[in-house]
Amino acid sequence: MSKLRIGRKESIRNPLPETGPASAQRNSYSNRFFRSLLANRRTSLAVHNLRHQPTRTGISILGIAFAVLLMFMQLGFLGSVGDTATLVYQRMSGDLVVRSREYLSVYDPRTIDERVLNRLVSLPEVTEVRPLDLSVALWHNPINGQQLAVAIMGLDVDQPALRIDGLDPLLPLLRRRDHLLVDRTSRSDFGPQDGIRFGDEDIGITTTVNYQSVRIAGTFEMGTGLAANGAVLTSRDGFRRLAGRSHDGQVSLVVVRLADSVSAIDGQRSIVERLSQDGGSLMFADVLTLDQAAMLERRHWYLETPVGIIFWVGVALAVVVGGVICYMVLAADVITHLPEYATLKALGYSNGYLGRTLLLQAVLLAAIALPVATGAAWIVFHFTSAASGLPIRLTWQWIGLVTILTLVMCGAAGTLTLRKLAKAEPASLF
Repeated sequence: MSKLRIGRKESIRNPLPETGPASAQRNSYSNRFFRSLLANRRTSLAVHNLRHQPTRTGISILGIAFAVLLMFMQLGFLGSVGDTATLVYQRMSGDLVVRSREYLSVYDPRTIDERVLNRLVSLPEVTEVRPLDLSVALWHNPINGQQLAVAIMGLDVDQPALRIDGLDPLLPLLRRRDHLLVDRTSRSDFGPQDGIRFGDEDIGITTTVNYQSVRIAGTFEMGTGLAANGAVLTSRDGFRRLAGRSHDGQVSLVVVRLADSVSAIDGQRSIVERLSQDGGSLMFADVLTLDQAAMLERRHWYLETPVGIIFWVGVALAVVVGGVICYMVLAADVITHLPEYATLKALGYSNGYLGRTLLLQAVLLAAIALPVATGAAWIVFHFTSAASGLPIRLTWQWIGLVTILTLVMCGAAGTLTLRKLAKAEPASLF
């Protein structure tokens, strides 16, 4: 309990008998505390407890803030997984995407019947359709021979399904089956000539993808991440060559652009009805808006992949660590001031009042630690993103989730500490 500044003289008589020097010293401290409490009725007892020992309180806040920062870090990396996994959907030049019902992820989309292209383009709601092939292949580092998994995307050179800055002038280069473009954000492990980043000096270099000889005809920039550390673009013919597929009448995804007067939801509903009426292989295709497809992709990476599960486990561990720190802080405070709490009970303060005070103290610790941790997370995200090349963002979604988790964490610690408070009995003062 804090030693407060007395604003006006006011005395209080201790109704409990004093016995011995220790009891006299304890009652003297209690008298000073209660005089201060009565003189500052407008200030919460929980606030006084935090102000009583500012150094210890500051260390406690830093400990809780560290646990909150760990939550932010885990969620930040998880968010970067979702952001990089949806890069393809963010670059699609259309309103809808048609894909297989066996679709797993953006780089394992399975295939649908290519005849759906002709069927879709005949619909009055559709302006144009563009095919897109996606898969993962084995890249051969041209410098050290290391083999790495790389995302490959096959475009129709005349009607590219992706919008990428600076891509149009490079598309004619892809008419040769053995030519491809390399994403400049691919990791240095893929073998750029300068050892850092793919650029103009890599143009003309030959290597192999899935043991097929290829030539780097240029570079582009779309972005990679934990979902794919490197990416290349090629024509649809080049994709079939690298993926080991002949012209089998299959396509990974179909990007659909609707007429200006048709909304994405209305177009989706109409196309689903028409494809279901056609029957046959076209019935095994899903039609989604780009937002729906991106949301499902995020959900897949957040909840169904080992990477997402690991980050969620990290968040849970951070909550446990923060809860233990908060519990230790509150429990130490209660044990130190058991005589004062017992005196308050003797004066008529209820267990409910003291319990609410303790819970308020826990909430105050969370409220102070949160902005500290949020500011630290913003700084750490900035430098980590610059160093790793991952798009780690501090979003309002993560701030809201961490706020809820922090309040629950500290509230649970305060609830557990109530058992310590129950040991404060007036009888112990005698």
